[in-house]
This record gives sequence, C-alpha cells and structure tokens, in this order.
Amino acid sequence: MATSRFGPPSRVLEAVQNLAELPRAPSANVGNDRAALGTTPFAAMPDLEQLAHKGRKKPRTPKPQRCENTPKSPTADERGRTKRALVHATGLAEAIPFLIVLVCGGVGAGVGRLVAPTEAGLALGAAAGGIVGFAVAFGGYWTLMFRREVRWLRTRPFRLDVEAYLRALGKDRKSETTKVVLRVRFEDALPDDAHGLVRDAGSGMHPKTDAKLSDGELVLQARIRTYYDKPLTSDVDGDRYPTHEVHDYVRHLFDKGLPALHSRYPLREVIVKMS
Repeated sequence: MATSRFGPPSRVLEAVQNLAELPRAPSANVGNDRAALGTTPFAAMPDLEQLAHKGRKKPRTPKPQRCENTPKSPTADERGRTKRALVHATGLAEAIPFLIVLVCGGVGAGVGRLVAPTEAGLALGAAAGGIVGFAVAFGGYWTLMFRREVRWLRTRPFRLDVEAYLRALGKDRKSETTKVVLRVRFEDALPDDAHGLVRDAGSGMHPKTDAKLSDGELVLQARIRTYYDKPLTSDVDGDRYPTHEVHDYVRHLFDKGLPALHSRYPLREVIVKMS
C-alpha cells in the first residue's frame, strides 16, 4: 500500500476519527449546520435559545384594582336628589324659580308683541321667555343655591366629610323613613360631671333626637320622613322619596345645637350615617 505524505493510510484514518470526536465550538449558523445533517438525531433537537424564546412570556399589564374604600360615583338621579335636598333647605325652592319663569315669560311676551303685534307673536314671545326663565331658574338659581349650601357645610367649626354626607343624601333607599345617626367626637375626653349635661343637651337639640354617650362620643339619632304621596317638584317617581327633611334635621343640629356644644366642649369631628 502506497504511503502518502501524511503517513500510512491507517494513521490518516485514525487522525480523522480523533478529529471527529473533538467537541465543536458553537457555530454562528447553528440552524443551517443542523439542517445540513439530514436524518441525524440532532436534526430534531431545537435550539436552546428558541425554546427560551417560546417559553418567555410577555409581561401582562396589570388591571387597575378598585380600592374597596373608593366610593362609586353618584348617578344623575342621586345628584339630582342631593341638589333638591340642599336647595329645599333655603325655603324658596319653588317660589323663586316660579317667579323667574313668570317674569321671563312676561318679558318675552312684551318683546314678541313689539316684534310681531299679533296674538301669534305674543304667544311665541311668552313661550320663548318661559323657556329662558326655566333654564335660568333651574339651571342657574338652583345651582347657585346648591353651591352656597355646600360652602356652608364646609365652614362648620368641626371636621365633616361633606362628600360622604352628600352621597348619603342622594342615595335611593325607597323607604318611608330614614334613620339618621350623628356620631360627635370631642377634642378632649369629657369630664365625668359633664356626661349628664352633654347627653341632655343632645336630646334638647331637636324634638326627634335621641341622645346617648358611647365610648366618649355623643350619639344623636332620629327617624326622619322620606316618603311623600305626591312628588314635590316633578313627576319623577324618585322625587317621592326626597331627603330634604333629612338635611333640614342635620342642618338644624349643625346650625344651632352643635355650635353651642362646641363652644363649651370643642368638637373634633362629626360623622353622619343614614340607613
């Protein structure tokens, strides 16, 4: 057998076998190399990076979680019930708007008569004036009175969650009466000899009020009417269950009784609950 310049053929075959058994460095074209192997067992083995890419999940954007203590936004009916309750406390909820509509209707009728001196012109002018007056009365006047009442609530000498109180006023309960509970908390602990005085003063703040002391707090509660056979200001069924008497009651305590108590024993906070 002829000998090549690399040595005997047996030595050449042994060198090739040893070279095949050496570990190979990863190729930059691994996929093509494996595809070229054809039917070898390595052809079915996926690349580790490919497996990792398939297994790697995209981060999900977490859905915003609603805090359990976050109150729901009031509905349009609830906002309307709250506004009616506060405006009725002024005592002129119907008189002033009616007067505004009447005046605007009269002015519109006069203008219509001047523009078109006929009965049709008079009727159109009165109708247009009435529409304008209605918008001014219930869009402007009621909003003005509502905001004024809210500002008054915010100026009480003790802490009050006004937003929570307004939400409670607007809640649709569909009950003939509503239980109103005020928890009055003091800045300092009451002296022992003042318990009877404070309790009796709480009972004397309103004829419907029952008062008691509990854990150093003065608890005032009453049952207030919240149902009427006939709606007060509209034909909406929800207006049969107004809460203006509830606000009248709370407003009386805020305006008369609690300031007198605050002057003797400073109040820290008043919490209003309705059920």
